[in-house]
Amino acid sequence: MNPLDRMIELSSLIHGFDRAYYRDGKSPVSDREYDAFYKELKDLEAANPSLKQPGSPTNRVGNDLTDGFQKVTHRHRMMSIDNTYSAEEIASWVAKTKELAESPMTFTGELKMDGIACSITYRDGVMVQAVTRGNGSVGDDITANVKTIKSVPLTIPRTDLVEVRGEIFMRFDAFAALNARLEEEGKPPMQNPRNTTAGAVKLLSPAEVSRRNLSFCAYYLLEDEQPTVTTHHEVLSLLAQYGFMVVEHSPVLSTAQEVVDFVNLWESTRHDLPYPVDGMVFKVNERNLYDELGATAKSPRWVIAYKYEPEQAITEVLAVDIQVGRTGAITPVARLKPVELAGTTVSNSTLHNYDEIARLGVAVGDLVKIEKSGEIIPKVLEVVEKRGGELVVAPSTCPICNSFLEKPVDQVVIRCVNPFCGGRVAGTLRHFVSRGAMDISGFGPAVIDQLLDENLIAGIADLYELSAAHLTGLDRMGDKTVNNLIAAIAESKDRGLSRLLTGIGIPLVGAQTAKLIAKRFPVLDQIYEVNKEQFMTIDSVGEEIADSLVKFFAADETRNLFGRLALAGVKLTEDVEPVGEQKLLGQTIVLTGTLTKFSRAEAQALLEKQGAKVSGSVSKKTSAVVAGAEAGSKLTKAQELGVTVYGEEFLATL
Repeated sequence: MNPLDRMIELSSLIHGFDRAYYRDGKSPVSDREYDAFYKELKDLEAANPSLKQPGSPTNRVGNDLTDGFQKVTHRHRMMSIDNTYSAEEIASWVAKTKELAESPMTFTGELKMDGIACSITYRDGVMVQAVTRGNGSVGDDITANVKTIKSVPLTIPRTDLVEVRGEIFMRFDAFAALNARLEEEGKPPMQNPRNTTAGAVKLLSPAEVSRRNLSFCAYYLLEDEQPTVTTHHEVLSLLAQYGFMVVEHSPVLSTAQEVVDFVNLWESTRHDLPYPVDGMVFKVNERNLYDELGATAKSPRWVIAYKYEPEQAITEVLAVDIQVGRTGAITPVARLKPVELAGTTVSNSTLHNYDEIARLGVAVGDLVKIEKSGEIIPKVLEVVEKRGGELVVAPSTCPICNSFLEKPVDQVVIRCVNPFCGGRVAGTLRHFVSRGAMDISGFGPAVIDQLLDENLIAGIADLYELSAAHLTGLDRMGDKTVNNLIAAIAESKDRGLSRLLTGIGIPLVGAQTAKLIAKRFPVLDQIYEVNKEQFMTIDSVGEEIADSLVKFFAADETRNLFGRLALAGVKLTEDVEPVGEQKLLGQTIVLTGTLTKFSRAEAQALLEKQGAKVSGSVSKKTSAVVAGAEAGSKLTKAQELGVTVYGEEFLATL
């Protein structure tokens, strides 16, 4: 491949990785792989400067800008940091940096928190703004969200304008508690603390951010007036005096060997920490040398990051079990010979799907290499030794109910489509009682598992036939707990049809689609008579969802379930507000830019009340775009397509 084609290919790959991480909170590749792609592109551009493309990712810092937040220009650019992966490279950086300055220098080493960079500004001692790194020059204003982080002081003892930079992160115990809550609500668990943090700081609800229990650790101070202290080591002490949690750091280091020794000191002991650490950051200690040392286009020369290699281990595949999820998804799980990895004993790992198994060529008995993704989730990387075992192949029938499994042509997941499969019961019940569905408080996973184990319930309808007598005497079931659970069940009966449809878990039907169905057909009996074409007239219901709905409501099990719920007094209708004239009925509207008088949620609700469908992307089918301040690519595309563009004042006319 010629240099230009490879540069274009690498740019496309890196842009895709950036979108997945900064916008979707997912990590398609490891940090090491990302850095290798980035370095290859950078080296190609250095060797072929005339071929460098204007849109190359090397022209900017990583970008985490998101629609829905006001954009803020940084007073001081937030540059990214060069990475290295070996002790030799760290020692080389120390030597080169000393050569660049005429004055003696020392260094400070810091544990590199695995989170999201944030800049917090204080004026007259009061926190006034918190901003993400964004593209390095412009970031998102996340002030309201950061104010919910308990480790961020709202006031500090300063009378001037200062900027504190640090890392927003999630402790392991907070991550575990969040995943337990998500499991209780029938939602998929988060991937790892770093990605969860990236998504949490961009939530539009500060109340929900508060529930994520994030933390903040300070590592840098910018002062507009004469610096208070002269070394970075003193900066960290000063920040601690101001009430910040500061990064775990070294004493003052003088030589390359001392720097390398600090890396080695934490190589294994970092796993004992209660939060994720993925490396070290080393900074020149003397602040007066920063200007002299300068920066490249992307990174300051007075700082470098050392990344630890992800810990890996080799172990044996003892078996491959099959799990059936709430939606019927069939997930193969490798049962492994227990092995120590990153401070914990690993004995199983998801294999995701059977396409992944085929790619890896996994067989029972094979030796495989595993690592922990984000220090949390074990992942099988490759087969390192074949042992002659039989290859693992996808089953054709459900291991629980023996129904035939289905695999849509455009998906990798295999599903049991029997909605009443016994393997789906626990997950279905957990989803049914979750806040987003019927919101039956007190019914966590432990309670549901106990009721299933005691054969007191076998499905949704059984919940409404429970009495105090059934629960009394069970483990951790005192009189108060029993009364609260029975009261919560009774209260849930009046949630309405849309919440009920959401909770029951119709394949491919989420909460928003359930609301639209209940709005169109507010009495359950009406839905039994709806055909595929009629379902497809509902916004967001395509052919696949319509097929799923028809199949679900035609099943005898469905009618039996709703019949039992009706006898129990569960409400099978939806209260629908009278609809007046809808000015935007049938129109597709896109919101973009920063709104000043409406939150994004308020604007969307207002448009939907007028009959509009609110979309996240601009196309030829878009009826209009409502553009707030600093609108970007969506506004440009609308103008190119000749789509009508309104200002924010349009919303006030509805």
